[in-house]
Amino acid sequence: MSRTLSAQAIAVPTPGLAANPAVRLSLVMQGGLFASVLAASSVLLVACGGDNDSGSATQARFQSTAVTVSERSQAGASGNPASEPTKTNSAPGISISVQPQSIAVTSGQTATFSVTASGNGLMYQWQIDDVKIAGATSSKYTTGALSIGDTDSVFSVVVSDGTGKVTSAGAKLSVRPPETGVTAPSITSQPRRQSVLAGQTATFFVAVESSQTPTYQWRRNGVAIPAAIGASYTTPPVAPTDNGARYSVEIRSGAGSTTSADALLSVTPAATTSG
Repeated sequence: MSRTLSAQAIAVPTPGLAANPAVRLSLVMQGGLFASVLAASSVLLVACGGDNDSGSATQARFQSTAVTVSERSQAGASGNPASEPTKTNSAPGISISVQPQSIAVTSGQTATFSVTASGNGLMYQWQIDDVKIAGATSSKYTTGALSIGDTDSVFSVVVSDGTGKVTSAGAKLSVRPPETGVTAPSITSQPRRQSVLAGQTATFFVAVESSQTPTYQWRRNGVAIPAAIGASYTTPPVAPTDNGARYSVEIRSGAGSTTSADALLSVTPAATTSG
């Protein structure tokens, strides 16, 4: 939320300091802001309470006319990245409508962060603790398998359009240890190669052991197949162009995830008969 801070510097005479006139600073703060005022060798941290309508002010005297005033909100000072507003907004043509959300996962799992933004020719660059992540240049970013040491990492994304950029709010990652006696899924039987005629269907199977109920996601050539979420998957009737397609399945539970080996599909053209 936007907050305002105004400051006025007025030179006033001070007994004994004729050669170094003092500066009176009237710091008007709204919404419980913090102001850091730096003047020469003096540093003052002023905390103002009161409501937005009180017009309350804090005054301070410094022996210098060189004064810089900066501000930060109490929410940002708390260290909770989810409460911090968008950091940079130097591109009016870019609008972030859905910020990355903080995520809690179990050790061994991955985490996916996403952002929704509008604008023309948008480009994305994800960051972890303000450091660029190589290759993370889409509106979504999925981490590798996480460990307890990754907890409290903060993920954000810089959205740019060639003329300016906007940096999202930070999303905090929490990684909890796995439950005692809980293990990630283990594949006991991999999907096998299938050979069918054009026009037929092919069915792939996987068998797993898991201490928790697993979920499945089948993929064709690395791309998730909608609604293919069982321990087996049956293709639609295949065509010769499906020859060489590769099928795999990702199995997940609360303790982790694993992905099967690829299973190759071979399609033979159906025999034709002449009249």
